Amino acid sequence: MRIKLLLKYLLEFVLSILIFGFVMLLVFKTTIFNENYVLNKLEETNYYELLHNRIKENMSYYIVQSGLSEDVLDDIFTKEDVKISFNSMVKSLYSDSKVTIDTSKIKEKLESNIDNYLSKTNIFVSDSSSLDMFVVEIEKVYKENISLSNMFNLVQSKFYKIYTIIDKLLIALAITIIVISILLLLVSKLNWVSIPFMTSGILLLISNLFVKYNVNIKNIVFYNDEVSELIKTFILDILNKISTYGLVLLTFGFVFCCFRVILINTSKK
Repeated sequence: MRIKLLLKYLLEFVLSILIFGFVMLLVFKTTIFNENYVLNKLEETNYYELLHNRIKENMSYYIVQSGLSEDVLDDIFTKEDVKISFNSMVKSLYSDSKVTIDTSKIKEKLESNIDNYLSKTNIFVSDSSSLDMFVVEIEKVYKENISLSNMFNLVQSKFYKIYTIIDKLLIALAITIIVISILLLLVSKLNWVSIPFMTSGILLLISNLFVKYNVNIKNIVFYNDEVSELIKTFILDILNKISTYGLVLLTFGFVFCCFRVILINTSKK
């Protein structure tokens, strides 16, 4: 009898951990490891426009050094160009490929704007190398802001490895959960999932609270303000999903526990 009771407790503990792990993986699978989710969040947070403005601002710093007018930066790229470029970097995370940012149109438009400016102002430039260097720097600013200073290429391989195995891990956990559940059902026919559900639900809620109280999410700073805000959005959304799943599991566990009490009282009658 003791062995059976110990086995029951052991199976409930293991099942609780497995359910907790499965839900955590599921949350990440449906958020940052979901390409459509990330692209939708970028749209919702108006990130493309913010990034567009950031790039224009950073480019303007080179105007003073060049002696040119800010007009030369007009229409060299659009918000849609930024969206296409940045989305290509995001999509590279979910595929086994590197992406090269094409700035040929920016270069062509910028050079045309510079020629028009010099023509209108009757300015003659004897050393074109300085202008060539200016164009190169402007292209560099665009590439660095789109790639987050090559951050995408640095994390792409590791991210992709996790992305490719997360489905396999979910399937493995699901199968293991089913097997443990069957064993637990054989050991204890009554109340066989209420404790694991409630325990995993509590673990999820504790994880949510632990992060909120130990990580200063509001003051997270990474790369620039726009990226920092985007990261905060992802974190808060993930925490909300964890909290929701925790409450759902806790509720199901409580309901099953109530059914157990009802069944016991009914059997006694």
